[in-house]
Amino acid sequence: MSPYLIAGLSLVWLGLARPSSSQERVAPGTRVRVTTDSGPIVGSLVKADSTGLWVSRSSGPLNVFVPRRSVKTLEVSLGTRNHTGKGALVGFLIGAGSGVIGGLASGDDPPTSFVRFSAGDKAALLGVLFGGVGAGFGALVGSGMTDDDWHEVSPSTVRLSVRVAPGRAGLGVAISF
Repeated sequence: MSPYLIAGLSLVWLGLARPSSSQERVAPGTRVRVTTDSGPIVGSLVKADSTGLWVSRSSGPLNVFVPRRSVKTLEVSLGTRNHTGKGALVGFLIGAGSGVIGGLASGDDPPTSFVRFSAGDKAALLGVLFGGVGAGFGALVGSGMTDDDWHEVSPSTVRLSVRVAPGRAGLGVAISF
């Protein structure tokens, strides 16, 4: 076995390098967030070269050039997500808490009434009822709240790749932006 192959496989095994992956490259058209000293710029990547990034924004100047030296972080959007579950949970907690407090505050029904509930029974009943209504409203509000799920990538990625071909082995370094 070649000493280069052994060295490359050892680096991969130790975690000092990882096999090259096309996922590390940011393709034109990808939704990106570039953070600079003057704040974040969100848009679609138009072009990237050794001097910097061209980002197409939906508002303001259409194409913005960001010099490579100004890039603090580069993030790629993995898609949008909504907050339906979180909204339902918050709504349930608020509704159930209000129901329990309202049921306990109303006290026991008088012994002469046709239907009698203790304060604890009212608290349980109103907690479940208001909790369900709160969960419904919370889910509705949460489904309307969306944001991007960002993944940070290095603006300058140095990767070590190990390629094995029948009878040959190689060690390569790739620099991409």
